[in-house]
Amino acid sequence: MTEPAAGGPESPSGTADQAPAESVSDGRRDLLAQCTETKRLARAEKEVGKVQFLVDGPDLWIASVGAYNVVLDLDASRLQHGCRDFQGEVRERRLCKHVAGLLLAIDQDVAVRVLERIVDPAGDWHLEAMVARGFGKS
Repeated sequence: MTEPAAGGPESPSGTADQAPAESVSDGRRDLLAQCTETKRLARAEKEVGKVQFLVDGPDLWIASVGAYNVVLDLDASRLQHGCRDFQGEVRERRLCKHVAGLLLAIDQDVAVRVLERIVDPAGDWHLEAMVARGFGKS
């Protein structure tokens, strides 16, 4: 198991501890609201407790969120994910609950830097849909 990233608490099982919605009062919330719907963001807050990190920063996060993989690579400016919602929204640079949940689970400063580049129309962040589901799950 990896050490938890600052601001991204992890329980002994390798799952991020879920923060109550009211405690997420940082810049992430405003930025996430620009790239996902209000109801989806509320569902994302419930996904925080389901985040299981295989790699936990500082420049690369590979996580299972529910039954789906999410890869966040700062060096490559790339976010990869494969749920049906994300596949349908990726061209519009919109995020699903799984990706938003991961961004709520990692360090606030990192999440804000990533989100600022995603919401910027001239941003250089790559959102890529992938089809793999869950680590080792059938």
